[in-house]
Amino acid sequence: MGWCWAAAAVLAAAYMAAKLMEVLWWRPRRVEEHFARQGIRGPRYRFFVGCVREMVALMVAASANPMPRPYRSHNVLPRVLAFYHHWRKIY
Repeated sequence: MGWCWAAAAVLAAAYMAAKLMEVLWWRPRRVEEHFARQGIRGPRYRFFVGCVREMVALMVAASANPMPRPYRSHNVLPRVLAFYHHWRKIY
């Protein structure tokens, strides 16, 4: 009877590993491919961290520079969301 529980545990672990692989690897790849077929491209998918390093580097660089004059300008996108501003220009 003990082997039955072991087999069930192995099957449950395999199922959970397959679902995890689906969510973390295959689904983002399918979405990326779907958008590429429509002509929409963007930064490549990187497992687990995505574009976080690039986003942080862009935010640090943007906050290091002073805001352009006049200060009443409503063009705050390059400062607040530097990564969107950068990606909008290149993609």
